[in-house]
Amino acid sequence: MQDWREEYVKYVRVRIPALRRLAYHLCGEEHTADDMVQETITKLYVHWKRASEAMNLDAYVRAMLVRTFLDDKRRGWSRVNPDGDDPGPCRGQPAVDRGPCGRPSGPGSTATPAASGSGPAISN
Repeated sequence: MQDWREEYVKYVRVRIPALRRLAYHLCGEEHTADDMVQETITKLYVHWKRASEAMNLDAYVRAMLVRTFLDDKRRGWSRVNPDGDDPGPCRGQPAVDRGPCGRPSGPGSTATPAASGSGPAISN
């Protein structure tokens, strides 16, 4: 049982520099690259048996790293500014004024008359 762990450690020791370079090229930040490599080699450890049977282990692990990068980009928290400043709307999209309940409000909104309060009153 120790054999596969030794094989994993030996592989990771040799490949860490190349994985860090690829991660840095993908994200452009050293600390984020280190986090991506750590997440990738953790996933690799969990799936080592399947990964070690791949025809091209290096390509398999690089694909894992790229998927880790893409997953991180899709997460909402990855776009949060640590200073607490609101980053504003995405490029090319106008800001939307949202009322209570998260619905658009204000001129030109698509709020329903009942939701905006301009519709007929319902009495009981």
